[in-house]
Amino acid sequence: MNTGKLILGLLAGFATGTMLGMLFSPKKQNEKEKEKEKEKETRERRSRRGEPKELAEFNRKFDRLMNGVRHDFDRIKKEVADLPRQSNHHHQRGRI
Repeated sequence: MNTGKLILGLLAGFATGTMLGMLFSPKKQNEKEKEKEKEKETRERRSRRGEPKELAEFNRKFDRLMNGVRHDFDRIKKEVADLPRQSNHHHQRGRI
């Protein structure tokens, strides 16, 4: 039972740390420009549909949130894919 709680606690800590890292990690300038361009296109498309201002603002914020989540997911996926290679490198150097 204690081992299960330990593993659960480690996983919860890892997940929390990952989420905080994603929230506070800086974005590259070109990623910010791409995101702003997508937002502009979305606003223009929605304004042509006659969307109420409040709904357009909500959708803009939601789109920004989702773009951030996609970016962070892709970054984490790449980092996780690199873990076996990094682990193997440290093991060969006798650090594990």
